[in-house]
Amino acid sequence: MTHKKMTEIIAALQRILMSDYDFCGIRINISYAARARHSNAWCVKPHSHPWYEFNYVRRGSVRVSVEGSEFLADCGDSYIIPPGVKHANRSTGEGDDGICVRFSLEAADPEAESVVEILRRPLAAPFDSVIDKMNTCGGEMSVKAEFAAMLMHMHDERTGAVLPPKPNSHNVSEQVIMYLNEYYRTKISEKELAEALNISYRSMARNFKAETGITVSEKLAEIRLNHAKRSLLSTHLSLYEIAVSCGYDNEFYFSRKFKQKEKLTPSEYRRRFAAGTGTKEAN
Repeated sequence: MTHKKMTEIIAALQRILMSDYDFCGIRINISYAARARHSNAWCVKPHSHPWYEFNYVRRGSVRVSVEGSEFLADCGDSYIIPPGVKHANRSTGEGDDGICVRFSLEAADPEAESVVEILRRPLAAPFDSVIDKMNTCGGEMSVKAEFAAMLMHMHDERTGAVLPPKPNSHNVSEQVIMYLNEYYRTKISEKELAEALNISYRSMARNFKAETGITVSEKLAEIRLNHAKRSLLSTHLSLYEIAVSCGYDNEFYFSRKFKQKEKLTPSEYRRRFAAGTGTKEAN
């Protein structure tokens, strides 16, 4: 979710604060909707409150304890604390940013009591709330319906009525590689890369290593080396020019890294293979 989308959702929910409305026999009242941004030292001791508290993590991650059972809410995750449930929060060391919504639910129709009862059950796990798909373009009635639909999605997910497909985790590694291939010439911060993908740094690093078997920095080194090898074989650029064009700080660092990997200096590699006397190719 982008920062703009988050701001739009919060503004839309703030338009319907403290306004009771019924949806399918359930009376809903949103009392609070705001940005939830915490430092890397954030820590809240066990407590409870008389309202539901819904949280969406847009950036970073947070550890949440629900009735003594702790779980990690990562970027893109949501979690909900029902009334009266003891819980605690603590930072993972990177801080977090997202949305916090407090609301109350009441069964206005006997047939809706089971729905409210299920939503009141403690859930010590993150979930996909689909809040990022919330339409904020309509009027107040539309926003009320959108929020109620989100609650029904939570209910259906808990009861097994909806089993949303797991996102293709390979999208993470594919997007990381696409980013590295585009910006390998520049200084790349892995944390900025994670922000560009709207995922926490830890999740990006963990998923990328699981999917590819190497780290992000190792993949970046591989991409830079392959581009340098192509330049050595197909151009007459100096070592300095090749180093700069491939994202290395200088030709000395480039030469050292190149020899560590290829067992040849860049000049030796060029002399051996550029004239067509060798058979080695840059991958």
